[in-house]
Amino acid sequence: MAAWSAEIANEFIRRAAAENRALTQMQLQKLVYIAHGWNLAINGEKLTHDDPQAWDYGPVYRDLWEALRAYGRAPVTREIRNGEYLPGVLDDETAGAPARARLGEDEQAIIDRVYQNYGRFHAFKLSALTHEPDTPWTQVYGEGSGRFHEINPEKIRQYFLDLAARQAA
Repeated sequence: MAAWSAEIANEFIRRAAAENRALTQMQLQKLVYIAHGWNLAINGEKLTHDDPQAWDYGPVYRDLWEALRAYGRAPVTREIRNGEYLPGVLDDETAGAPARARLGEDEQAIIDRVYQNYGRFHAFKLSALTHEPDTPWTQVYGEGSGRFHEINPEKIRQYFLDLAARQAA
């Protein structure tokens, strides 16, 4: 079941906190995007309700950026709370509580694997991965559509399917 990007980011924030680490906004943006891509390729479904946009430093989820922009380049020190991102739940019972995704085992496994494989990469390394030739970001940003355009989930799915095939070869 798809969740909001802020809810998926909290999954990574919790994993990092369990290791006494903190991630930056850029790391979170890219980890959410990579998890979304692998989920599209492996499970055939979107991981995030909101689609990433092509920004200067790679794919960015606008609502996640809004929720975390106060951190700038500093580490994110706590989970994003309901009401701190645009689609966040605003009812009295959950306002101010950490945003939680309702994910199945397959989706949790994707997030675990992405954190294990990419979670220690520097933000600029993660950004560079999204800027490689023929990535969905390059197709949207670098080939004419420009900044702030949404990256089509089908482009993302196909890229990660191709990446899986290259890694298996």
